Formats: sequence, structure tokens, C-alpha cells
Amino acid sequence: MIPMNEELSFEDKMLRLDSIIESMQNSEIGLQESVKLFEEGIKLINSLNSELGGVKEKVRILLDASDEIQLGIFEDENGN
Repeated sequence: MIPMNEELSFEDKMLRLDSIIESMQNSEIGLQESVKLFEEGIKLINSLNSELGGVKEKVRILLDASDEIQLGIFEDENGN
């Protein structure tokens, strides 16, 4: 298990989550290890969702700003 205080990149979190899924699909691990991996996976999913939410908001802001710039090209000084 990777300590959650160690900051991983988005891509590294995805790779770790994929590794957890593969490990849990392996029927050779025990119940306790499965629970630990499940807990780590949930933490990774929550972190990834949070990160995606932040990126989504940034993209929305950039698109809104881009629309304003494009609209400004076609408007005269009076906003027409």
C-alpha cells in the first residue's frame, strides 16, 4: 500500500488503481489483504474524482473566457 501522504501524479494514481484491481481479481489474496486494497482503491478513486473536478472547473473557466474573447472580436465599442 502506498502512503496517502506521498503525493502521486494523476497518472500514477491511475496505474496504482489498475494494479489494485488486478490484485483483487487474483483469487490468491486473502480477505484482509482484499479489504486493505479496497480501502486504498476507494481513497484513490476519491482523490482522482476530486482532481478531475478541479480540472473540469478550470476547463469551464477557460472556455468561458475564450467565448468572451471570441464574442469581443465581433462586437463594436457599443457591444453590438
